[in-house]
Amino acid sequence: MNKQMQKLKTNLSNKKSLKWTGSKNALIELVYALYISNSIKAKNTMEIVRVFESIFEVNLGDIHNAFHKMKYRERGVTLFLDKLKQDLERHIEEK
Repeated sequence: MNKQMQKLKTNLSNKKSLKWTGSKNALIELVYALYISNSIKAKNTMEIVRVFESIFEVNLGDIHNAFHKMKYRERGVTLFLDKLKQDLERHIEEK
């Protein structure tokens, strides 16, 4: 799996037009969701974080602390994932 992630990282890091426009917490939420769902096989979340940081040229900082804080959000624990789902459903319905 490491070879696949490295290849993806190399291919995508060459595309300077890819910019993460969401918040760092949103990207951290996505990383954890992909890892926990086994959508991306990795040894741990940090392996995925390193790839995403490289692709999007961001520093996500202390992801474990950010994840811990997500558990105690008053407006819901999966704000970004909920928004993704709503946006996708709206797009599909419009087509």
